[in-house]
Amino acid sequence: MWGAICEKVFMKGQKVIFVVLGLALVGAVFLIAIDEGAFNGGEPAVFAGRNDFDSAVSEAKVDGRIVVVDMMASWCPPCREMDRRVWVDTGVVSWLDENAVAVQVDVDKDEKTASRFGIEAMPTIIAFDAVNGVELDRHVGYLEAVDLLAWLDLVKRSRSLSKEESRGISESDDGDGDH
Repeated sequence: MWGAICEKVFMKGQKVIFVVLGLALVGAVFLIAIDEGAFNGGEPAVFAGRNDFDSAVSEAKVDGRIVVVDMMASWCPPCREMDRRVWVDTGVVSWLDENAVAVQVDVDKDEKTASRFGIEAMPTIIAFDAVNGVELDRHVGYLEAVDLLAWLDLVKRSRSLSKEESRGISESDDGDGDH
């Protein structure tokens, strides 16, 4: 009798173990899928479907904003991490909304643009002065949100200084070659 009872309890215990292991496996697969971005809906909203550099430049020229380009690849782990953590940061999103037109370029899908700017590693973030058509600065590699904001502020300040200096030179130039 005890043998029959022990056998039933053991069999029920095995079923419970299999159910628990099965649920753990399903949970692990789900967490990996989330971590890999399967449920994030694609690119961060800050890029709003922008993936064409020239269109972003045209848009930025209208009100004199800079263009911030995220040169990335879908297979690049630091790029995906920036999509998940940095480009969705409220401070980053706010700064970009106020000061820039942000565009995300997948170097595998747009090899022409990647080649045009000599992209050799990802992520590469490039800031452009859309009005003057010049590259202001670039950063290669992952940045935390706070570091990206510090870099963007530095780019913005240096752009402002450049504008002031060029205005000062043209205003103070009396034509004799001495400044």
